Amino acid sequence: MIERELRARPDIAVSGVLPRAAAVFIALTTLVLLIACANVASLMLARVSGRRTELAVRTALGASRARIIQQLLTESVVIAVCGGVVGTLLALGAAHWFSSIKFSTNEPIELGVSLDWRVLAMTAGAVLLASILSGAGPSLRSSDPQLSDALRAGARGTGGITRQRFRAGLVTAQIAVSFVLLVAAGLFLRSVQHARLLDLGFRQDHAFMASTDVTLARYDSTRGKAFYRSLLARAADLPGVRGAALASTIPLGTSHNDGDVYTDVPTLAAERGHTHVEEVSVTPGYFDVMGIGLLQGRDFTTHDDTLSSVVIVNAAMAARLWPGADAIGQRMRLRADGPEVTVVGVARTVMSMFLGERPRPILYVPFARRYRAQMALQLATTGDPGQLAAPVRALVASLDPNLPPFAMKTMREHLDGGIAFTPIRLAATLATAIGLLGLIQALIGLYGVVAYSVAQRGHEIGIRMAIGATSGAILRGVLREGMILTGAGLTIGFILSLGVTGVLRSLLIGVSARDPMTFGALALVLAIVTLAACWIPAARAASVPPAGAMRG
Repeated sequence: MIERELRARPDIAVSGVLPRAAAVFIALTTLVLLIACANVASLMLARVSGRRTELAVRTALGASRARIIQQLLTESVVIAVCGGVVGTLLALGAAHWFSSIKFSTNEPIELGVSLDWRVLAMTAGAVLLASILSGAGPSLRSSDPQLSDALRAGARGTGGITRQRFRAGLVTAQIAVSFVLLVAAGLFLRSVQHARLLDLGFRQDHAFMASTDVTLARYDSTRGKAFYRSLLARAADLPGVRGAALASTIPLGTSHNDGDVYTDVPTLAAERGHTHVEEVSVTPGYFDVMGIGLLQGRDFTTHDDTLSSVVIVNAAMAARLWPGADAIGQRMRLRADGPEVTVVGVARTVMSMFLGERPRPILYVPFARRYRAQMALQLATTGDPGQLAAPVRALVASLDPNLPPFAMKTMREHLDGGIAFTPIRLAATLATAIGLLGLIQALIGLYGVVAYSVAQRGHEIGIRMAIGATSGAILRGVLREGMILTGAGLTIGFILSLGVTGVLRSLLIGVSARDPMTFGALALVLAIVTLAACWIPAARAASVPPAGAMRG
C-alpha cells in the first residue's frame, strides 16, 4: 500500500514548477480584480458626480461626512456582494470543467477541484477587499466639505479637473494591467505553438503503442518472457508495421523506473561511487522504432540478451559520469555487489518526463536482463497508426484472451492528451481567458471615461460646432483624448511587462519571456480595440447638432 501511494505522487521535479505556476495565475487573477475595482471606482465617481446636488443637500441638512462615506461604501459593498455571488456561481461551473479534464495516461489522473469553506472564505475576503478598493476613493472625495461647497454653488462643468485626472489615471492603469495580462496569455499561446514543433528526441508521428501487464493473468517471469517474445514477433508481421519493439516505459508518460548505478572510480556526479538514473528495459530495435538515434556504438542484439552484460546510456548520462571521455567500453554495476556491465552505445537524450526538462540520465538495459511484467509495445508504421488498434487487440487476444491490452493509442494521442501538452494548453487557456476578461474591463472603463467626458463637455462641443468646428474636428479631438490614455497605458504596461514576464520564464517552452513578436502584436491589437472603444462616443458627439449639444 505504501509503495503504491508513493508511486502515485508526482516526480520531485514538479515541486518547483507547481507552486510557481499557482503563484503566477493567482497574480494574474488579482490583476483582473484590480481592473474590476478600478472600473467600479470610475463608475462610482461618475455616478456620485451626477448626485452632487443630492449630496450637497444632505450635507446642508446636517449629514456628517462619516454618514456620507457610510452610504457610499454601503452601495459599493452591495455591488461587490452581487459580483461575488455571480462569481461563485461561475466558479462552480469552472470547477466542474476542471474536474472533467481527463489525461490520456495509463494511471488515472484527476484534477479534484471543488469549492470548500476555504475557497468561500477567500471569496468573501475578495468581496470585502473589492468593496473597499472600489468605494473608498470615491467616497472620500465626494464627502469633501470643500467639494460640497462647490457643488452647492451650482457649478457646471466636468466635475473638477482633479476628478477627471483621477478617472483618467484609473483608465490608464487598467490599460496597462490589461496589456500585462494579454502579454502573459500571448506568451503561453506561443509556448503551445513551439511545443508542437519541439524536438522531443523521439518519433512523434507514424507510431502506435499498446501496454500489457502479464501479472493480470498471473504469469511468472518465464511465461511472461515467452508471451512477450511471441507478441513482438507477430506484431512485427502486422500489415502497415515496419518495426516493433518493447519498452518498460514510454517517454513523457507517468510511469518511470529509477535506480542507482555504481562505478569503481568516483566522479563529480557520483562522489560516493553511485548515481541515480532512470532505467528502461528495451528489446533490440527499440531505438530505430522510436526514432532515437544512436550517437555512438551499436544497438542491442539477441546475442546480448543471452550474455546480459551490456547496456546503452543516453548522452546526458555519458556526460555526467564520464565528462570529456569516451563512454563506449566504460564499465559499471547495476547493484553494489552485482556483476559489471559494459556500455556498448550512447543514445540521443530524449525528453522523458516533462517538456523543456533538464537532460535526465537514462540507462537502457536488455529486456532479458531486466524483466518487467508490464511492457509497452511500440510500433513504427508506414501509414495511419490509428488503424492498428483493432489488429493489436486481436493479436493479444489470440495469444491470451484473458490478458487485455490497455492504453492503445498513437504517439500523437499520447502526447496531446497526456502530461506532456495538456498542462501548457491548460495554462494557455486560463491565461487567455484572464487576459480577455481584463481587456474587456479595460475597454469598458475607457469607453465610460470618454463617454462621460463627451457628456460633460456637451455645452463646449455645441459652442465649438456653432462657431464653425466640423464634425471631423470634433471626432478627432475626442479620439485624441482616448488615444492619449491608451498610449500612456501601453507605455506603462510595456515597462511592467518587461519585469513581470520574467517570472514566467521557467513556465514557457521555446519562447523568450520578452518575445518581441508577442509584445508588438498585442500592443497593436490593444491599440486597435481601444480606438474602436473610443470611436462610438466620439462619433455620437460629432453627430449631435450644435443646438442639441448646447442644450445638453
